[in-house]
Formats: sequence, C-alpha cells, structure tokens
Amino acid sequence: MMLRKIPKAFPADRDLTAHKDMPARRSATGGWLGRFWNDQAGAMSYIALTGSLIMMIFAGIGIDMMHAELRRNKVQHTLDRAVLAAANMNNTRDEELVVRDYFRAMDMEEMLDSVDPDASQGSRRVTAEGKSEVDSTFLSLLGIDALEVTGRATAENSVAPTEISLVLDISGSMSGRKLAQLKSAAKTFVDTVLGEGGNDSRVTISIIPYNATVNLGPELAARYAIEMNHNFSTCATFTDAQFDTTELDPDTPMGQIAPFDPSSGRDIFVDQPWCSTGTTGNIIAHSADKAMINGFIDGLVAQGNTAIDLGMKWGVALLDPTAKEVIADLADAGLSPEAAQYRPAAYESTTQKFVVVMTDGENTEQRDLKDYMKNPDNMSNVWVDDHGTPGTGDDRWSIRVIDNPGDHRDVFYWPHASGRTPRYNNGPYSWVMDGAAPLVDGVATIESDSGRSRRKLKCSTYQSAGGNSGQSTLLETITSIDYSELAGTSDGNLDCTNYAPVQLNWMELFSTVKVSEYANRWIWQAFIDGKASYQQYRDAYYAWEVKVDGRTADNRLDRICEAAKQKGMVVYSIGVEAPERGRRAMGSCASSPAHFYDVTGGQLIDAFSSISDMLVELRLTE
Repeated sequence: MMLRKIPKAFPADRDLTAHKDMPARRSATGGWLGRFWNDQAGAMSYIALTGSLIMMIFAGIGIDMMHAELRRNKVQHTLDRAVLAAANMNNTRDEELVVRDYFRAMDMEEMLDSVDPDASQGSRRVTAEGKSEVDSTFLSLLGIDALEVTGRATAENSVAPTEISLVLDISGSMSGRKLAQLKSAAKTFVDTVLGEGGNDSRVTISIIPYNATVNLGPELAARYAIEMNHNFSTCATFTDAQFDTTELDPDTPMGQIAPFDPSSGRDIFVDQPWCSTGTTGNIIAHSADKAMINGFIDGLVAQGNTAIDLGMKWGVALLDPTAKEVIADLADAGLSPEAAQYRPAAYESTTQKFVVVMTDGENTEQRDLKDYMKNPDNMSNVWVDDHGTPGTGDDRWSIRVIDNPGDHRDVFYWPHASGRTPRYNNGPYSWVMDGAAPLVDGVATIESDSGRSRRKLKCSTYQSAGGNSGQSTLLETITSIDYSELAGTSDGNLDCTNYAPVQLNWMELFSTVKVSEYANRWIWQAFIDGKASYQQYRDAYYAWEVKVDGRTADNRLDRICEAAKQKGMVVYSIGVEAPERGRRAMGSCASSPAHFYDVTGGQLIDAFSSISDMLVELRLTE
C-alpha cells in the first residue's frame, strides 16, 4: 500500500512576502467598529465620571434625609395631638389607649414606642415616645440601610402657675382690617387663658405692644434705671449685648429714645411721635384683670415702623426672674394682682413661661435724634411764645438763622409774619412786646414797666389760661411753671417779665414740631430768602438718624429668641400675611416648626385660639 503524499502548502518557489504589496481586504464590520473602538473624542475622564457619581450619591442622600424628616414630623405631630387628648381632664378613658387609638387612626401603630401616664389629684401628665425607620435608597451605597427617626411629647393638664407675654405688632401696616382682627383674636385669647382672672388667678398676662419702639409707660419706667433726659415719653434703648440674655436687671442703666416725629404732612405739629407718649400703647405687666386688659387691647392704635426685637426683648425680660423686684413693687402699688407679687418665678420652679409674638411685617429701621440733640443742655435755635393758651393757633415761633457776635445783631425768622410785619428781626417775637424781645446774655427779656397799658393787658391770658382751661400750655409743660398760680402773687410779676419767649432745647422743640416741617417750612424758607445756608437746611432735615437697621434687628431678634428657648420658655410665633423675611424671622424664633403659624388675617383668631387651647386646657411641656 502506498502512502499518499501531502501536498505542500506553498510551492517551494513562491515568494511569501509578495502579499505585502497587495491591497488589504477589510471586514464588512471590522473597519467602522475598529474605528469606533479606537476613537477617543468626547470620552469622559475618570475624574469627571467619579465626580458625577459622587454628586448623584449626595443628591440621593438629601432625598433620603428629606424622607426621614417628613416621617419625623408626622411622628411628632401625632405624638403631640395624642398626648394632648390623653391628658385632657375631660378624658375618661385610659390614657395609653387614647394615645394608641391616635396612632392606629393614622396607620402608625407600629411607630408608637412607649406611653407613660402619670395622674394625681388635680393634674394629669402623659408622656409618649415614637420611633420609626425609613429605608434608605442612596445611603445604602454607604452601608446605611435605614434612618431612625424618633419623637417625644409630654402634655400636662394641671393648675400650675403660668406666665404669658403677648407681644403684639401695632406698626402702621397693621392699620384697618388687620388691627381689628388682631384685637378680636387677642381678646379671645385673654378670655380663654385667664378664665375668671382676678387676684387669685394662677395665670398672669403681660401685653407688650410694639412698633418702632416699646412704650414702658410711666409706672414701669419709674422702676427701671432709664437715664431720663426728658419727660415726654418712656421708650428705652438697649446695647447689642443685652439681646444675648433674657435678664434685665432693673438697676442696669438704659438709654432713652428722644421725642420726635419724622413723618411729614400738612400740620407742622407732632401727631405721630416716634415713641408714644404717656400710657398710649404702654406695657401691661403681669395682669390678671380681664376687663382691663381687653379694654386696653381695644384702645390700641397702629402707626410707625416695626421693631420685633424690641418687643421680644421686653416680652422675655418680663418672664425673667430679674424682673421680680419690679413686679412685686407694681403689685404693692395695686397695679398687678397679689398673685403676681412673687413673679416672675424661678426657672427651676413648676411655673410655665410662654411667649406669643406676632407680626404682619419684618424688622425695619430704628431711629432716634442725633446724640448731641439728646443732651438737654444743648439748646436749639428756636424760641416760642405760646400766649399763655393751651391751643397752638396763637403760638409764635422765632428761629435764629444768623447768630452774630453779641445779642442785638442776631437775625430771627418769624414764620407768622405777614403784611407790614417784617419776616426777619433782631429778637424772638413777644406777644407782650408786640414785637421783638431783646436778648440779654442769650435770654429773651421783656421791659418791666413800659407805661403802656395795652402791654399789661396782654398778660391777662397768661394769668388765667392754665387754670381756667384745665390744660397746660406748651411753656407750662416745658418750664414746669403754672401761670395761674403766679397770677396776683409777688412772684407773679404782674409787669409780665415771667412771660417772655422761651428758648427750647432740641428735644423740647421736636416733641412739638415735626422734624421734616421744621426743615422744609422754616429753614428752607430762610435759605430761599438768603438768610440761612444749605448746610443749615441739611442739618435740620437730618436731625434724626438710623440707629439699628432691619438686618441688625433680625440678628438681635434671633439671639433673644434663642436665649428665651435656652431658659425653657416656650415661644409661639405668628406671621400674619407677612413678607418672606418676616416669616423666616418668625419661624426661627418659634420653639419648633409646629409652634409657628403662617396665617392670613382671617385665620388669626384660629391661630390664637389654637395656642390658648394648648396653654390652658393642656400644657405641652416637651
């Protein structure tokens, strides 16, 4: 048998390198697929790819955290409602069953962790805790499969003493509808929390109305160390550091806001003082007199800017034990109930302290006269002769626009002058002189005996007006002289020398005349007439200045709210159709998001009622 020969793959004489010169044949797919595989254009770098992945993870973590917070809020709100219902004195069922029924109704029964009821004679206290887990989606990439959320609430219904500060916005934006709604809501609140009220009340309420300032009123101001530069009003100023603490020692010196009116209008005289005078809108401290409080609320008037920080500072200060000496003194004087004599109570006592603060706006500018004008020894360039009558229609004003060396060369502008009476004279106008009263060492004087009877007759209004009218004249108020008492006495000087025009200091001037009108009517006219400089006009127009701007006030408000919460005070806040910045400030001030009410004017009474129900019927302590 013969073996076949296997043919050679290539002839022996074949050139094995000849194919190099032949055109290459390409696969139908190998060409474009290879190019695609090898093409580097548009490729993501490793760093970019890793960064994108990290950003996606962190965004996902935020979503997981948001879901957990929503669950926590749901647990906390259910706990609050459940313990309030269980602690109600009208509840006849087992406290734990009531709490469990609430969680069952919300399909959250598995989230209730524990219920601890504690009932004794005259009181009931219920504490409940909840717990839940929220499965994580993105945090699981980091090894965290679930987030745990917890909540705790305690409600107490008892006769424990309660102190409440009601801080009410009466700024200009509250005028009309909103002020009427506030009055109705606040009175309903007072009726609910005070009950019968009176000297035996376990609840006391302080009312702190605020606009650009807070008027203490003469009684409260007399019990604090306010450095009184005038007696027209009683609004105090604080240092910045005083907003870091709830304390306000009555012996700590405080400044005083000057009397002035920055508004403009037809009338030259003050009608909207920056700080309200007398008892207008003043603080009511620790009262239990329901009728008096409601009558006071009915009398509130809205005007001015907004200083929530000042209102909150006083609201908190009246709950701090450092005010005990002040409140005890008011109680001794019959201005607070006997029960308030030992208030504010110590923080570690069983007394509960609440602040309810509301606004429809946001913090704005806080103004005051320039410091040199607040010095009572610094005299203005204005004299006045009020003709001895309470009305202002016959007041004669004289403005010194040129102060030359000596007394007799000064130039005074008389705004009342018309016809043949020159506008500019060398002394302030005097009714007695029927012309200029000469200055002697800067003081207006009147000739003691002119021999002209008509001048003596001019004095008759001075000698009788104050006593007959029952009202003080402008100069009687400023100089503390009663013209009616002087009449007919040896000190009365029947030759009229007591009744010369009087130079006013700056606070006396601006307590009567608007700053803008003083500048725009009097100094501007003198400037037009070439008697006063433009700098004099500017100095007059800018007599007041901004002491605290809105952003600084926001910061001060945030700090005093935090100080109150650190001391255990429970803060409820209400924004009534407030702008965004105001809502943020109110939300931050509240003890928790659940303690902040963002409402319309029509919902204001519901907000106050909701708060009062919790404060009196049931007290949510945690």
